[in-house]
This record gives sequence, C-alpha cells and structure tokens, in this order.
Amino acid sequence: MFRKVPVWIVWLVLLMPLQSLNATAEHMTKQTAYNLLKSNQSEKVLSLAEGDREVLLAILELEHEQVDAALAWLSTDVIQKNPLAALIKGEAFRRKSFAAALRAGSYAHAAHDGIKKLGNAEFTSALEEAEKRLQAFMRIDSAAMPAQEEQTGTLTAAVRASVESAVQSWVKDWQSLNHKAYMNHYDVNFQTDKYNYQSWSEHKQRINRKKTFIHIQISDIKIVPDANDAGEAVIVSFRQGYQSSNYNANDDKELYLLRRDASAPWLIMDEGKHVYSKHSYNKKPRNIDMLAAEWVINIGSFQSMKNAEKMVAMIKHNYLFQTFVVSKRSAGKLIYRVQSGRYSTRTLAREAMLDICTKLEVADCWLENNKLVK
Repeated sequence: MFRKVPVWIVWLVLLMPLQSLNATAEHMTKQTAYNLLKSNQSEKVLSLAEGDREVLLAILELEHEQVDAALAWLSTDVIQKNPLAALIKGEAFRRKSFAAALRAGSYAHAAHDGIKKLGNAEFTSALEEAEKRLQAFMRIDSAAMPAQEEQTGTLTAAVRASVESAVQSWVKDWQSLNHKAYMNHYDVNFQTDKYNYQSWSEHKQRINRKKTFIHIQISDIKIVPDANDAGEAVIVSFRQGYQSSNYNANDDKELYLLRRDASAPWLIMDEGKHVYSKHSYNKKPRNIDMLAAEWVINIGSFQSMKNAEKMVAMIKHNYLFQTFVVSKRSAGKLIYRVQSGRYSTRTLAREAMLDICTKLEVADCWLENNKLVK
C-alpha cells in the first residue's frame, strides 16, 4: 500500500544535490552571482562559454524552486550548442513533471512506481558539472589583476582626534576671513599643481578680499596615514559645502597634512581633488622597483564610458582608492574597464584585490599583468 509522503520532504530530498557554496572571502555570494549574470554587462560574464551564462542562471533558479524561470533561461537560442544546457533543461523538466505528479495526490497512486522512478532519475552528473562551473564563476580571484595598495600604517584615536581638530580649526580660520590665521595652517613647502605657498597666499587673499562672509560645512571625513620622511603624514578626504557672499559650491576635497613631530601642529602640504593619487598611491614603495610593478586591478567592465566614469566617481566620493578608466577591445568590441593600482607581485595584488573588492562589495574583480597584455 502506497503511503503518502509530505510534499515538503520530497522537495527537500530532491533539492539536496544543489548544496550552497561555503561563503569565504574568495567567493561572491550566490545572490551577487545571480545579479551579475542577469545584468550580462561584466566582462567576466561576457567571457563565459556560449550557453554557460544560461546554465548558471538556471541552476540558481532551481535552487529556489523556480523551475519555470530556469526553463525560460534554457529556452533561448544561445544554449543550442551547449550540451550541459540541454541536460540541465532535462532536469528542470523532470522536476516540473515530478511536482505535477505529486500535486495529483491520490489520483496518482496507480502510477506510484512511475512517480518513484521520476523522482530518482535526476541528472546527477550534469548537476555536479554545473555546480563546478558555478563555483569557478563565483571565485573572486578568477583571473589575473590587483586592487588597493596597503596602507602605510594605522591611526590611533589620539592621532585621528588631533587631525580632525586641525581640520576644524582650519575651517574656522578660513570662515573668519583672517588671512594670516588662515595661512598659519599651511606649511611653507605647500605645493599644488598650480600654486606654491606664496602664490597660494596671494590668490586666496585676492579672492577673499571681495567677500563679506564665508560659511563652510564638511562631512564624511576619512583619514588615511601616509609615509613621509619629514614626519607624520595623513591624507584627509571630505565633502565640502561652501557658501560665500559671491560664490557657492558643494564638492569633494582632499588635504595632505604633515607634522614634524608629535608636539608640532598639523600643516597643509597640498590640497585639491586628487591629492591621494598624487601622494600615497603613486609613491614608490620601499625596496620595490616600480618598473617591475605590472599587476593592476580590474574593478569593473562596461560597454559605456559614461557608466565606467560613474563607478569612478562613486569610488572617489566614498573611498580613497585611486581608480581610472582604460579602453580595450574584447571579442571585437570596445569596452571600458575601471582599474586601480599597480603592484610588483601577484601576491600583493591579490591581497589588495580581496580587500578592495570586499569594501566596494564588487564581486567580479580580477587581476591582470600589464606585461602580458601589452
């Protein structure tokens, strides 16, 4: 006599082959993988073998019992030349038929043996192969390229507080329109791309002379330590809201601060929008020949230059990572990659990539060696 088995138990057993991957620092989540595959814009996805994208999407759909959605992915023309896609499609149809038989309930008792065979006839080898491909796709370190440089040190609470106090004092004196007090925050070796200490002083005195008031608000302060033989250095980034009697602005800003020793004041050595990229990021690491530093990070790949620039702007606003856009041809198409860093070894690059990808929540970074692709 056939004993009815609760449907949920049957489904639990049925779905056991598709076990979730262990979440590690080297794997993206399955939700991230699904979103990446579905968007179909990343070079990592575009580089998959024909039909593999649809196979991976179908596998992920089946894990959530979305059989019809899986079949939809496996019903496109692109899967015709992919043998694994045909097998996964067969598995999806099997599950759909089995679920229909279970829903028939008592009316299907006479077909008990057939239902049992249908439930046990899963395409095990195909599922295992698809799972292997999914694991390979989900690995963050899937090819070859770096991320962010190591920070040169750590900030103590006392140092952080002293830096923030110095920045606030600079803002206060700037708002006061007291030029001498304002310039006391600048080192005599102050240098930007356009100004030195003297020309900067003359420039600020000239434009501030025409103002009756200045109001400044800063927010989202980030502080990163930097190595400097002259003393202790930090790079400070923040969002600056500026209002005056004749000009208003709201923009990102960075300061390079240096103090000669712990008892000396923090003084501004450089300021602008790209201070970090000019100092910490491009500084020659000790004992490393930068001529051999060929490893870089691909953070994203886009078909649109505009979208690549949007990612760069987002990263610049929220982090102190130097990023830039390069154009390359892939499969005959012009693509735009958002890249970061330059490292002497793949090991350093990989460590940096894991750090930056985690912080940015970008799952499909990959490493690349410039010497090998020139």
